[in-house]
Amino acid sequence: MSEAPQWRLLLHADRSGKSEAEGDAFFLSPDGARDPEAELGATLASFFSDGQCRFTARYAWLKEALAFDASRLPEQACPDFQEWRGDPESLSLIFADAYLNDPSSMYGHTFLRVDERGRSEDEHLLDYALNFSAQTEETGGLLYSLRGLTGGYPGQFSIAPYYMRTQQYSNLESRDLWEYRLDLSSRAVDLVLRHIWELGPAHFDYYFLTKNCSYQLLPVLDAADPGLGLVRWRRLGVTPVDTLRALLSRPGLVKERRYRPSFVSEMLMRRSRLSREERRLARELGRKPGSIPLDGLPLERQAAVLDSAHDYFRYRNGFKKEKEPMADALLSMRGRIKIPSQPLPKGEWKKAPEDGHGTARVAAGGGVHGDGPFGELSWRAALHDPLARQDGYVPDSLLEMVGVSVRFDADRKVYLQKFDLANVVSLSPWDSWLRKPSWRLASGLRRAEELSCGESSCLAAELSGGPGLAARLRERAPLVYALVEAECAAGSPLHLRHRVGGGGAAGVLMDLGKSRVQVEFLHRRYFLGDAREKTQAELGWALEVRKDLELRVRLTRHTPHQEAMISLARYF
Repeated sequence: MSEAPQWRLLLHADRSGKSEAEGDAFFLSPDGARDPEAELGATLASFFSDGQCRFTARYAWLKEALAFDASRLPEQACPDFQEWRGDPESLSLIFADAYLNDPSSMYGHTFLRVDERGRSEDEHLLDYALNFSAQTEETGGLLYSLRGLTGGYPGQFSIAPYYMRTQQYSNLESRDLWEYRLDLSSRAVDLVLRHIWELGPAHFDYYFLTKNCSYQLLPVLDAADPGLGLVRWRRLGVTPVDTLRALLSRPGLVKERRYRPSFVSEMLMRRSRLSREERRLARELGRKPGSIPLDGLPLERQAAVLDSAHDYFRYRNGFKKEKEPMADALLSMRGRIKIPSQPLPKGEWKKAPEDGHGTARVAAGGGVHGDGPFGELSWRAALHDPLARQDGYVPDSLLEMVGVSVRFDADRKVYLQKFDLANVVSLSPWDSWLRKPSWRLASGLRRAEELSCGESSCLAAELSGGPGLAARLRERAPLVYALVEAECAAGSPLHLRHRVGGGGAAGVLMDLGKSRVQVEFLHRRYFLGDAREKTQAELGWALEVRKDLELRVRLTRHTPHQEAMISLARYF
């Protein structure tokens, strides 16, 4: 029995028997964390005392598997668990959009919602959400990112009302939510909740890129229904959208999808219905209610302007209650107009997360530079860049984690072209209502090709980044951006083996339907170490052959080095 897959799943044990769970309260045997058979014996013995209510999932499965004699082992009532459990009808997987300003949320987030029986869609806000996350009071900074990447935080399951999650994600962080109703049997739903209950005191090492919120949801669902085989699907790196696609790959498992737009998405949708002059009026009223009369507009247009003004006021003030007198002035103006608000369109306003390309990418190509022809093979663990298909991702963003490119030339010399540790770019078009910052951060090993060094002595470690601005002159026009960046680098090709400086970059991104083009110019000067300047120009073009297949062309000039390259990329 200790070799049974479901028993191993309930213990979160691997093939060797070692459990990923930690915490003495989760194991009854002193050797339970590494010996499933010893934990099985201790668990069976505990059922004659208080073990049934503490380990409700283990008891439910073992009772069915071993056909307990009720006269010898009567079932206990467990009122605390029954009150916590409620009356569930189903489970929903919730996907929260990516949030680039938080290292732990750059890939998005997934969690489960317990759908209570008999509630309408709107009433599901009162349901409870089951969430796995890192336990830390820190919310950002370099130390937070480093500890999160290296397993420096414990991860635990927690429970909170769903409306609190929507307040955090939808209102405070402006992230759209996608709800996926799962078609699980009542027995499976019950076992998931029993298992979450017994995981309460357990914790797991949390890694942002691998053993994260998405990674831990899969064994929980498998523990309820091993036939799903979700654990076998897990890859080295698991992102929230990977978990979602794993569930969608099981026929019939997801029976319904519902889009829940964020407050900002709703605000922008309402604003899109206004004329340019009406937008100006709404913005002014949102800043100072009552400052501008609307008598010159028809009543229905006054209502639309005031609805948008109230949205903007709430957004600017962060939903804070101390601004209520000004909010009351807006509501009073709106209340005098006896015309109902125009309903927002039903359905989905953008592509779902699973509609995007795969999260990992491999590419093969070749090109020519001053030293002759070359070939290149590259691999990227995750996730997206501005030239790729934009569906399902944050538009005009770059989020690359762990990528490597290797080249070989005509003389069969093989060398490392670059190693990307983390590259993040957020290009948010300037908006007088939102004013989201644009910024870039890059880290890894780069070839200092502007220094005309050799293959084996050209790599330098580099960290660079800084803020900027991006703008579109009109909707769907090319995105123009400019960045101010600092850089520090170290390596053998540099004089004194280091350089520190900064400069600027400017570029344009164009969406041509099935293809995208990016042109960027960069210049940097250095005041410490190697003082030689860097000037770079690059043109990239990507053509979508199909959803997960892409043709790319890149022309680069690092004065005096220049090259042209073509490659074929496959996402998976």
